[in-house]
Amino acid sequence: MSWSRARALVLAAVVAWVVVLTWQLADRQQTATEQTGRANAAERTAADLADEIARVCRTGGPPAAALGPACRDAEQVQRRTPPTPDDGRGIASTSITNGRLIVAYDDGQRRDVGQVVGPTGSSGPAGRGITGTALDGGRLVAAYTDGTTTDLGRIAPRDGVAGRSIASVAADDGRLIVTYSDGTSEDAGPLPPGPPGADGTNGVDGRDGAPPAGWTSTRADGSTEQCARAPSPDTAPTYRCTVTGTTTPPTTTAEPSSTAPPTDPPR
Repeated sequence: MSWSRARALVLAAVVAWVVVLTWQLADRQQTATEQTGRANAAERTAADLADEIARVCRTGGPPAAALGPACRDAEQVQRRTPPTPDDGRGIASTSITNGRLIVAYDDGQRRDVGQVVGPTGSSGPAGRGITGTALDGGRLVAAYTDGTTTDLGRIAPRDGVAGRSIASVAADDGRLIVTYSDGTSEDAGPLPPGPPGADGTNGVDGRDGAPPAGWTSTRADGSTEQCARAPSPDTAPTYRCTVTGTTTPPTTTAEPSSTAPPTDPPR
């Protein structure tokens, strides 16, 4: 075998190996892409289903009760970070038909996700209401609409606090004093003023006053003047006055009734 032929065979083997390796890598990449696409589709389907189940659970009623633990699982799915969509498809609407969840996408496709509404449960026992209550020997008895009664137990009374009453009330210096049956007393505050009373009747006129019997006064020069009434009628009294305490001899004068007594009151 010549060198050129051997080199050609080696080159062909290398090329074949590169082709096989390239095909394997491409196949693996396609497989990974398909798996990623299926995973993303599954994630979107789970998220869509979780959204619809969560909506039904929030509505409440028999559908939510039938879902049971699925409501909790739907909330956990909603908390996950949603995958990045690769086809741009979204949910246009959802509906429940014959108890099955139907999802309509914005690309025109529809999908029956499955049964979400369970069968109707059996009817429960008839309820009863309370028609009245009564005390029987210190026990509370309830009567129901089905004609039965139930003894709910004894109602134990509690001893109350001893009370007190008002024994008497009195006024003390314009204030109201309240005395209680337990011997204590309390100042209830000032009494309100009463209405003005009626005017009283006029009194009897008093008798005419008599002129003074005499007086003693001190003059500006320091002398003392003493006056005594002389015999005279009350309508025109006269007085005899004596001045002492000066170097001049004492003088005696008679004051007519018209002369007013000094400003210093009689002593």
